[in-house]
Amino acid sequence: MRRAAIILAFLACAGPIAAPAQTRPASMSADDAYVRAVAYIETRFNALRVEQAASDAVAAAEAARLRGELASARKELAALKARADAPSRTIIDAFAAGDPSAGLEAAEAEARKASSDAGARWLQIAALAAPFEPQRAIAAYREALRLKPDDSARLALAALLTRVGDAGSAVQIAQDVAKTADLALRAKALIAWGDAARGSTGELKAKALYTEAADAARTAKDRATELDALTRLAAAAIRAGDPPVWEGRLKEALAAAAALDDRIRGADAAVALAEAYLQRGIWPPAATYAAEALEIYQASNDPIGQATATMALGRAAMARPSPGLAEMHFRSALRLYEAAQAKLGQADALAELGAAVSKQNRAPEACLTWRRASGLYASAGAFSAPQAETVRTALQTCR
Repeated sequence: MRRAAIILAFLACAGPIAAPAQTRPASMSADDAYVRAVAYIETRFNALRVEQAASDAVAAAEAARLRGELASARKELAALKARADAPSRTIIDAFAAGDPSAGLEAAEAEARKASSDAGARWLQIAALAAPFEPQRAIAAYREALRLKPDDSARLALAALLTRVGDAGSAVQIAQDVAKTADLALRAKALIAWGDAARGSTGELKAKALYTEAADAARTAKDRATELDALTRLAAAAIRAGDPPVWEGRLKEALAAAAALDDRIRGADAAVALAEAYLQRGIWPPAATYAAEALEIYQASNDPIGQATATMALGRAAMARPSPGLAEMHFRSALRLYEAAQAKLGQADALAELGAAVSKQNRAPEACLTWRRASGLYASAGAFSAPQAETVRTALQTCR
């Protein structure tokens, strides 16, 4: 795998329907991103080897692919280490060994000893921790912001808070940043606000915020952020039952992303387009778009994107109908969301998994799965999440 492809996992925006966009903190260097990406490959490769032992043919193929990528990544990591200072070499060694926690501990020790650039070091730690230990990343962002205010870092913190289920705190941060006179920054803040509001106050509020964000980004001539807002707005409108109107807009978004040579945003639009077809009960093109998006997210080592595209594949399988295949997809998505500690994603995956299990006449297991989903929605305060009402209705059939 080319270095650029590895770095892309953590420098590109990745904002599929179920998750806020990941933005690159200002203090995060390409080398930081590369170290983190290698650690992700190592962790995912080890997990796949476990799955391979259980004779999972799909996991075996993925493990073989990652084995080749990991060999290439290790060579580049050795070159990176050769030009790093002593503390950085300690961090690199820990990450390369598949032990992100040890690497983060070493980085935190250096940050505590730092004097002039401590804030930048804590931002670096937050960026490194985000894929593996979001709570640790949240603490690092807060320490960095205590030392030096930074609106981009505040929005990155808001995205993480949304991911772990603290939508209320995320909304407060996004609302405050949205007061800025900088239209491009305001657009990003409105998107973060909409992402957090989806679960807590519902789709109508999120749609209004995404609309305002798209207008602000358009005025600021920030085409990439405008695409983020429009893709989210389309997804919200589709979930509200208006897919035909937005299919054309999403195809335009796909073309615009291609013109920007932005594969991640193209994948985001493809997943939203898959959902548009599924709302109309047309599963073949939905499966195609979701599979194309999954391939891009896999090439970019983006676990949240992979989970979102896999969820769309599961819904397409349910529409065929093939609940057994859907169950496999939903379980795969659940594992990815759990690894990323994405609480709302886990709840959505469990909600869909319960439906797939129920279709296979396994009612007790379905009820148990829906109860797990309900508990996660409640703990995240996501009572207005699109799937939360579906789960509440489903639970009424359980004894």
